[in-house]
Amino acid sequence: MRGAVIFDMDGVLINSTAHIWNSFNRVVRPYGIHFNSQDAKRYLGLYLGDKVKIWNKKYGTNFNHKDIEKNSWKIQTKLMKNIKPNPGIVKLLKDLKKNKVNVAVGTSSERTRAKRLLRRAGIAHFFKVIISAEDIKYHKPHPDVYLKAAKKLKVKLE
Repeated sequence: MRGAVIFDMDGVLINSTAHIWNSFNRVVRPYGIHFNSQDAKRYLGLYLGDKVKIWNKKYGTNFNHKDIEKNSWKIQTKLMKNIKPNPGIVKLLKDLKKNKVNVAVGTSSERTRAKRLLRRAGIAHFFKVIISAEDIKYHKPHPDVYLKAAKKLKVKLE
């Protein structure tokens, strides 16, 4: 192996961010809540469970993280039916494979969602390792997702 690269998924490998926020807005609309682009930036990369805790405190709601996940995923499934990799990603992944560089995904998403979206984008086969929200104790911005991916790829950490 000649090194390793660990990718985030949403917004890096696939352009899914707008679809995610569209789905969240549809789910919370009945409560009079709307997330704008500044909100999306503020919560970027955070685990959904952590976002929901923040929303509950900020808006005085009692959202259940699993309910938000389930309801928003139903919407995302339709919105991202034909999701494509971001420009240049396939070429980069092919070049990394050609040069024997192992690659992994480190995502705040649940494993099922990550695998499905990577398959839909046609790039799942490039990844030896996928580390998802349920694989770690501490979520982003904590580095656990990337550290665990590095460990799985047998990268020596100092």
